[in-house]
Amino acid sequence: MASIHQFQRRAIESLRPGDDLPADFSAVDFALGDGRPLYYLGASEGIGTCADIHGMWVLVLGTVCPKPNVPVGNRLSVCRYAVLLRDPTADERQKFYQGSVVCLECVERLSFVEHSGGIARFALTEKSACYVSTFG
Repeated sequence: MASIHQFQRRAIESLRPGDDLPADFSAVDFALGDGRPLYYLGASEGIGTCADIHGMWVLVLGTVCPKPNVPVGNRLSVCRYAVLLRDPTADERQKFYQGSVVCLECVERLSFVEHSGGIARFALTEKSACYVSTFG
């Protein structure tokens, strides 16, 4: 299970079409365009010699508030794009299930919509990547 971080990072990197967060990006609250709240889970950094986007920071948000709540870090202003960490859909599970390979989680690319009143709003893009692990 120690390699899950790397699998997640690869999935995040696969969604990079270009930068879309403003250079001066900062927020304390996050939401989808329809008002559903999003929660800060962290910022993923490209690390290691095999990272495709070495040193790039990506904002990771979720629909479930982590316990304990994760404070928004000071890396927010250097994040280049955002992803939503979520459970895979039934179709995604089916697509990635092959014998001992199990789809654990999905990341979906978020599109930045606006930043007003301290809330950064995002839209779903339906561009997702699942990361998998094998059971020994």
